[in-house]
Amino acid sequence: MVPPSPSDYNRDAGDWMPRARARGGYVGVRVTADGLAVESPGGGLELVGFESYVRRNTHERPFAVVNDFIGTSVALALGVPVPPNAILEYRSERGHLSLAYGKGGMTTPPLTSSALKEAVKGDPWAATGIVVLDQWILNEDRYENVLQLPGRELVAIDHDNALLGHENPLDPTAALLASRDRVLTRHELVEHLPSWDNVLGWVARAKAITDAELRRMCLRCYDSDLVSASLRDALADFLIYRRQSVGAMMETLRKSYSVFTDDLLTSEEADPDDDGDVAPMVPGQVNP
Repeated sequence: MVPPSPSDYNRDAGDWMPRARARGGYVGVRVTADGLAVESPGGGLELVGFESYVRRNTHERPFAVVNDFIGTSVALALGVPVPPNAILEYRSERGHLSLAYGKGGMTTPPLTSSALKEAVKGDPWAATGIVVLDQWILNEDRYENVLQLPGRELVAIDHDNALLGHENPLDPTAALLASRDRVLTRHELVEHLPSWDNVLGWVARAKAITDAELRRMCLRCYDSDLVSASLRDALADFLIYRRQSVGAMMETLRKSYSVFTDDLLTSEEADPDDDGDVAPMVPGQVNP
């Protein structure tokens, strides 16, 4: 899902601002009036306006906000570069707010397929983390949902098709249970990875995220009246279950690509214990 450009939305301040060209439940929001420093309280602190995107649920996609918020929150806990996020509560609506990266308020365009190879080569550590994230949260919609910042850092965006996906399941709790063992066997970034070396570091990070932390993400959705108590618990159980299985799932993904046949992981490496060492968070690191 490609976010709308700044020309696709109203720039008046202070309200939801849908336009006919808004896509995928996105609504453009100006958090302050001018996008510039508008107040200096002192102590070197300035109040600055910035552009952001807010995703709302639609009739066809009633869980888009939940998917995007939890998927992005898992990425932040894991250390995958994503825009800062929050659930925006406005009047009777809830939306998933994320910062719009770009110079001068303009949106950084998603990477096209032709530019993806060089971008992954320039930041293989982050690229591998995005693959592990998508495997964990069952996100099959990474196509063109990657940005590259000026420092060559990759940033993952748009997780509204993760977890419960883009459809409207009649029984979301049953849908999560039915899909918890599904494995991604293809991914847009994998074919461009120089090696499988970084996978173990990312899997170890995933294993280090506690049950309580994952449950808090789901609780935030419940407190915002986005999910029922039973769905809150089902989402947490889904994340916890797949966190424990993500190493083995990544091994299945590796076997789908002949280029990585020599990068065989042992069963212990593919599914390390929770007490295993966790790779330090070093931006741009290739071999943690």
